Amino acid sequence: MSDMICRKSMARCITPGMCSPHGGCKDPAFNPEWDRLKAAQESLREHMQIIAKQNDELVDLRARLAERDALLKLARQFVVNGVDLGYIRMPDCDTPDPAHDLLPMIDAALSASAEPSAPVEKDWEPLTSAGQVQLGDWMSFRVAGSHICAKATLIIDPGTEHEEIVYNVKKNHYFITSMAIDGTSTHKGVLVSKSKQEIAQ
Repeated sequence: MSDMICRKSMARCITPGMCSPHGGCKDPAFNPEWDRLKAAQESLREHMQIIAKQNDELVDLRARLAERDALLKLARQFVVNGVDLGYIRMPDCDTPDPAHDLLPMIDAALSASAEPSAPVEKDWEPLTSAGQVQLGDWMSFRVAGSHICAKATLIIDPGTEHEEIVYNVKKNHYFITSMAIDGTSTHKGVLVSKSKQEIAQ
């Protein structure tokens, strides 16, 4: 096959020496346009190989992330079920313990790794109004520098400006919703996670 380039079509010549009306054939070494196109094609091929490799790495990373999220969800459900059924006893709310951080940290990890369109089973939302917290809802907050995660076990005057959320009946540990919202309560940064039964509705 000839290495000559046709001046008219800029393609490889298939009839060397027979295209004199168009100026004849020209050796590719003297054709800068051919060299430019060839270099651009080679650069494009290299970029496509890089993109293909990155795509394979992304697919592998997503697969490993999905496995990790599945384990986190399983661990979360294990803890929630254990507490609800009495098999797991959480430390007292006034006892500084890393166990209080477990559920919020799991939820934060799941929310951070979720795709923009993917739903997360439970999201923590800030306390903004009376009536927002329902019996059985999990709450996360700080008291005297300690991070606490507890369930709402009793609600007094629900939905009113006098609403009180009790999370330890035995020790009478509670906070007033309106004060928690305006920042005057000792309970800071209150977050609420809806109970599984409420989400199902």
